[in-house]
Formats: sequence, structure tokens, C-alpha cells
Amino acid sequence: MSPEAQRPPRGPRRVVALDVLRGVAILLVLVHHMPVPWVVLPSIDPVLQFVRSTGWVGVDLFFVLSGFLVGGLVLREIALTGGFSRGRFYLRRLFRIWPAYLVHLVAFVAVSVALERQAAGGLGAALRASFARLWPAFLHIQNYFESTSALGWMWSLGVEEHFYLVLPVGLALALRRRAGVPLLFLAIASCCTLARVLTRIAHPTSTNAYDLIFPTHLRLDSLLAGVLLVHLSLREPAWLERLRPHRKLLAAFAVVALLVSAHLLPAETTFHPLAYALSFVPLYAASFLLVASAHLAPDTAPGLALRGLATIGQSSYSIYIWHGFFGPALANRLGQGLGLRTTEPGLHAVAYGGVYLVVCIGLGAVMHRLVEYPALNLRDRLFPRRE
Repeated sequence: MSPEAQRPPRGPRRVVALDVLRGVAILLVLVHHMPVPWVVLPSIDPVLQFVRSTGWVGVDLFFVLSGFLVGGLVLREIALTGGFSRGRFYLRRLFRIWPAYLVHLVAFVAVSVALERQAAGGLGAALRASFARLWPAFLHIQNYFESTSALGWMWSLGVEEHFYLVLPVGLALALRRRAGVPLLFLAIASCCTLARVLTRIAHPTSTNAYDLIFPTHLRLDSLLAGVLLVHLSLREPAWLERLRPHRKLLAAFAVVALLVSAHLLPAETTFHPLAYALSFVPLYAASFLLVASAHLAPDTAPGLALRGLATIGQSSYSIYIWHGFFGPALANRLGQGLGLRTTEPGLHAVAYGGVYLVVCIGLGAVMHRLVEYPALNLRDRLFPRRE
């Protein structure tokens, strides 16, 4: 998921199309993680199962968006000022990522310790056990340690944090040559693909996502795809203009490619060798969708549905953080109060799914306002952007 999910409103700087894509991506993730039996009616159950299996591509879309946005910040500063402040970049990233992340992490540890205190033999023992499991999460290396599986959805934030650390250095080297950024992408994409193949060979029977899916060195190509897109849009804007008449066809192709990849590579079979042979499909489909919607769409006022998606997208980072543990817990409590249970199929499942979505989105929106927004405003006062 993209920690660059939103910024404080800045008038014309905000791109509604990107907010819409964030909203689509977070809804895909929420649907994919929805803890209900997808059994309603025999005639529509296959469609529901397909929709659920599609959800995992939301993370790829977030990765491409993040690379596009953060890469654009770096490239625009270099173009405008002739230089780039790494210290300023890292401080702005710190204010963007860590306040919301740490508040959730501390809250999660507090609840975990409270629940495990008696079984662990006291507060101190519960704290030590929690720290022994979760210390990698405090260093943002949780995507390499299976002990953090209670925070399993946080793996993507580790990937993005590592991307932010290496991006300024990589771009500084790549920009020394005219074709440096495309070459950097090709090198990283090739290395990631090779690493995925070698990892599958090294773990032929494993189904452990911490071996096969979560590590940063297997996923950086998605983020670099976004960097390549923004580089081309800034350096070679004419190629976008040539695509503009075909934007609807491009968007349709992207959606079909995402749906096909979800059908061929559902979550239950992402460890199959086929997943590595076709791992580029959702990545490049997400890239095409980004280009078609954010750059080629006509400048018209969005309809009500798109405005709703954009509003959700503005809080997508907090929604993603809080949806994994606190969202289901609160939804379950509310669902029980309404007489709904997660194990019941049929209309009960539909109703509970609605409760789950409302709770996760609402909780994320509240935490965005309470934590993210003040931190971002403070960041922009202390370290304003140079573009």
C-alpha cells in the first residue's frame, strides 16, 4: 500500500484521478481481506469469488502509484532547483510515514499485551514476548520476519520504506545519463524477476509469503515502474499526447489485464511457478491504468461515484494501516450487536461485509484526521516542498 496515499489539500495540486485510483486500490484490498464466507446465491457466488480474488492486485496498484508520486517529487525538485536535498527528502518521508504507523503499532502492542498478560504470566513477560515478535516492525523490516505475521498486511509498508531509502541515490546515479532512468528500471525489473525465479527454485514446496512474496528485493520493480512513468511524462511529454486519443482503449486493456491476472493468479496460487512467469501482468496493467486515468483523461468534473472514491482515496494510508486488526475487531463487535456473524452465508454475509467496509473506512478516515493530517501540516511548515 502507498504511504503517499494523500496530502493536505493544496488546491489545483491535487489530482482527483490519483485519489480515485487510491480509492479503488484500497477497496480491492478491503474486499480481498473481508472475513466473510462468499456464499450468497449459486448464480452469483462465482462472481463474488472472482471479485474477492481480484483484491490482491490493489497492492501492485499502490506500489506503482507510490513510485509515481514520490519519484515525481524527486524529479521535479531536481528540474526546478538543479539539485536535491536528501536530508529534506528523508525528513519529509519520516513525517509522512512514521506518525500514523507508530500510533497504530503502539496501539496494537498495547492491546496484544493486555490480551496476553495473564497467559504470559504478567505484564513484563507479555511485553517481552510482544517485543520479541514485533521488534522488526519498529525498524520497518517486518516483511522479512515471519514473527510479525500478526501484522501481516504491513509487509508492503516495509517494501515502500526501503524504496524511499534507495530512491534518491538510484535517481542521482541514473540521471547522469539521458536514458539512465529507463535503464535503471530495466535493471531492477530484470533483477527482481530473476530473484523471484531463483527464490521459487530455492523453495520449491514452500507456501510461505515471507519467502516468496513479501521481501523487498522481489517487489521493487513495481515501484520503479511508477518512477519510470513519471520520468517519461516529464522528460518526453509528447508520448502521452500521442496516447491521449486512445485513453479509453488503454484503460480498458489495463482493467482486463488486471482481471485476467487475478483469475490466473488468485491469492491461493500465488506461490505457483506460473505466478512468477506472469508476475509482470498486474504491474504493467496498473501502470497503464495510471497513465490512462491520471494523464490522459479529460479535465472534467468527476461524478458522484468518482468523488466518493476520491474521498476514500484521500484516507487510504490510514485505512490500510487500521483495517488489518482493529477494523475487523470493531466490525465484529458491531456486527454481533446487529445479530450478524462472520460465519453465516447468504444475506448475513452481505450485511456483515457492508458493516466491515463502513467500519474500516470510517476508522481510517478518523485516524487520518487525528494523526496524519496534523503531522503532514507540521511537516509542510517545517520542511515545505521546493516545487
